Amino acid sequence: MTAIYFDTREVAERFQSLGFDTKQANGITDILRDTASASADNLATKADIIELRGDMTTLGGDISTLRSDLKAVETTLDAKIDRVETTLRSDISTLDAKINRVETALDAKIGRVETSLRGDLKAVEMALDAKINRVETALGAKIDKLTWILGVITAGVLSLILKAFL
Repeated sequence: MTAIYFDTREVAERFQSLGFDTKQANGITDILRDTASASADNLATKADIIELRGDMTTLGGDISTLRSDLKAVETTLDAKIDRVETTLRSDISTLDAKINRVETALDAKIGRVETSLRGDLKAVEMALDAKINRVETALGAKIDKLTWILGVITAGVLSLILKAFL
């Protein structure tokens, strides 16, 4: 706490010389002394200022240290991010290669299945064509027989009709 020299007797006498009575002069002087004392508590001394400057210097050093630490953390994080990015890119390339191999294998299997199915379909088609040809041949022979039989029956019926009328 800083003390301010305040001569209350001198101040009170000056108020009295201005026409204030003793009671008024002493009352105003007490108020001024209390105000000056309260204000003095808020004043900084040279020692306070020197201490504050020291604190500011220390704080500046602390800030500088924090900036260096922050820069080191940033550098470390950048390096970690770069490593993770490199790892991810490598993993993505590996997955792309695996996907391409699976796709190629599936394309080959699909091609083999397609070829096999086409061969099976062709074999079924040929078997059906053969059966159809045999059925057509058998039906053709039966139709020929039926035609001869109908011809013979028609000729017999005609000859009977002719005999009946002649």
